[in-house]
Amino acid sequence: MVESEKTTGYQFFETQNGITLSIPENPPIPNQEGITIQVKSTSPEISPSPKNPLQKLFYALAAAKVTAEGNMFFPLNAWANTRIRKDSVGEDLVEVYGRVPGKESSWRKAVNPQDNQPAQNPQNVIKKNYFERFAKRYFELWQKKSPDINLFNRQIEPETLPDQVDLKGELVEVWKTERYSVVLVSEPHLKGIHLMVYPRNSYWKEKLTRQWRTDGGDEQFVTGTLEATAIALAAQQLIAPGQGEIHNSGNWASGLKTTDEGGKLSLQQLNENPKMELRSHRPDLVEKGKGSPVGANVHVHLYIPEDGGPVVLPTMSKKEAQQRLETAKQEGKPLDVYQKDLALWGKTKPLSQEDFQRVKNALENGKLTQCLIENYQGLLFPSN
Repeated sequence: MVESEKTTGYQFFETQNGITLSIPENPPIPNQEGITIQVKSTSPEISPSPKNPLQKLFYALAAAKVTAEGNMFFPLNAWANTRIRKDSVGEDLVEVYGRVPGKESSWRKAVNPQDNQPAQNPQNVIKKNYFERFAKRYFELWQKKSPDINLFNRQIEPETLPDQVDLKGELVEVWKTERYSVVLVSEPHLKGIHLMVYPRNSYWKEKLTRQWRTDGGDEQFVTGTLEATAIALAAQQLIAPGQGEIHNSGNWASGLKTTDEGGKLSLQQLNENPKMELRSHRPDLVEKGKGSPVGANVHVHLYIPEDGGPVVLPTMSKKEAQQRLETAKQEGKPLDVYQKDLALWGKTKPLSQEDFQRVKNALENGKLTQCLIENYQGLLFPSN
């Protein structure tokens, strides 16, 4: 059992629904590189509802929003990822990872939850106190919205897909509705199955750009994130119950690179006026012509390792790792990070006909649709 799962850590909020948010004593991210927040149930889940991970994710999105858009303590976090996985006793654990820009070892990087750091109590107490202040006025407001979240309140009507499928295309579509598309990645980011759920821009008009987007209390985007995640959970249940993890990251969005790397995030502005720099990339302000978009869009990843083991991902794309390796060689800088990433990429293999057929068989003939209707449709927090 890893330490972060043995301890409550530094709890800063408990919801009326029996869910706690806390900072673990032994986080997988060093404090100088970011923050880890864990969302758990207050008691063991004897007969857990399929909606339980989504209920935790609902509150995790509030923590992600505060982490990524709040003018937080130094070092400043400017983005947040969420992850759903099983802990060591098989319960659903939802985590939020904040990231500090400008850190080569951290920014835009995937997190390995097995890489637990030594206990860092003083810094974690500071972070706990920060979130407790928000809990009094922000998390409680978020909680008041919980009875209003209604998933798939329109009929789920899958569209017909072409009979002929090109497995060599970048993405292979296996299910779609008016609002969402489910695809298999033909070059998976791990050895195994890599499935993604995309909110379709033809419906969302490119507005579902952050999983925690609220626009002053509008819950449609949070509901969209929860529905896309529900589809990934249903697919996981049908393809490989209890295996793999679900991530919502956006790490590799080119706009999240710093301006020094050709991206949109200014380290100088973050140091001099962090509040204004973070606001300048907020989607609602960007759409009013008052900022610069980072180019990230919500898409939920389902990773199912072939060997059933933990999910370990490259920290960057294969192309970026190759480019950075060559640059590091020319500049005489350490190569190990890029070599490790390329070694992970070397273990992956293209989507096979066998894996495609396995997923297709699991989801087709109304199986995915029925799973969503039976397990996820309706109020996120039922009254009884």
